[in-house]
Amino acid sequence: MKKFLLVLVMLSFGFGSVMAQSEEVADAKSKKRNERMYLKYTKVWSKTRGYINLAYANQSLSDVDSDASYDADWAAAISWGKTFYLHDKPLARMMKFGLDWSWLDINAAQYSYVDSELFKERERYDLFQAEVGMQVGPSFTINPVHHLKLSVYYRLTPSYAAMYDMEGEAFHGNFGLFTNMGAAISWKFISLGIEKRSGKVQYNDLEFGKFGYDDTGNSNPKLKTETVRFYLGFRF
Repeated sequence: MKKFLLVLVMLSFGFGSVMAQSEEVADAKSKKRNERMYLKYTKVWSKTRGYINLAYANQSLSDVDSDASYDADWAAAISWGKTFYLHDKPLARMMKFGLDWSWLDINAAQYSYVDSELFKERERYDLFQAEVGMQVGPSFTINPVHHLKLSVYYRLTPSYAAMYDMEGEAFHGNFGLFTNMGAAISWKFISLGIEKRSGKVQYNDLEFGKFGYDDTGNSNPKLKTETVRFYLGFRF
């Protein structure tokens, strides 16, 4: 009987030791799983909320009330901002809705034309255009695997638009509302994107090439700017 009890006690201690080891193994696996979840839910999302985008663009300028239009000789842009996600945990472990706020958006372009009446003298006139504004709007981001993320967004961009007319040697400008909609693909800290941008501004006292006084004597043409940006982004 004493031998039986001794064997039973030894078996109990052995079983308890095995169970303790099993719990340690389970805890270690759980810790590794939590670390992987931390990588996915925290590092992947939190470390790349900010962004700086450098863009080359195709841009055109047209008169809302006529067929007059110009294509830009060149156009470029820079934007700087941050994404504020609306929820901590990704939906289905891979999707998040956010609010993008670009506190600085600068777009610049140059247009030129040759006066047909003075073509022999090759009189060339240049118009420089720039907008400085701020973007804000919703975005949707999906993280299908590791550090790869795909995003789409729509933003309103209130801006001050200015022009410098080389012919008249004068500045013209006014406030206007632009819209930006686009998509981007990113891997860790690098992203590539494309966006469509458009807006209308009524410029004060502008007389440049095809844009000038109408039959009523109005010298404040409302011009529509349309831009397609191709950008390289840096996320941080």
